[in-house]
Amino acid sequence: MDMKNVTRIALAWELFEQEVPKLHIARDLNIGRATIYRWLNGIQKKGDLEAFNEQAFIEAFNRSLRKEYLGWVKYQPKEIPTLTKEVENWLDYYHTRRPHLSLAMRPPLGN
Repeated sequence: MDMKNVTRIALAWELFEQEVPKLHIARDLNIGRATIYRWLNGIQKKGDLEAFNEQAFIEAFNRSLRKEYLGWVKYQPKEIPTLTKEVENWLDYYHTRRPHLSLAMRPPLGN
């Protein structure tokens, strides 16, 4: 799964947890309804091991994103375009410069 989709999935899950309808999430993130339904239903489905692993990854990523960058405020759907650009910039930092404890304090894509 590419990192841009991880960002979009994390944003979709945040909005879904704030009770934004799936149809609005699909529209605001400019993603097909079927894709949003598959992502969110897969995350919710406890028996799907792949989705469960994706959910754990998304929640860990989302926690880091919130703790280190966005904070804990609730964002409005109209803020998604700006947030998406900001999150993509942070994601570049996260993968290329931010130290990761699990990688002996090296970034995943660093030298």
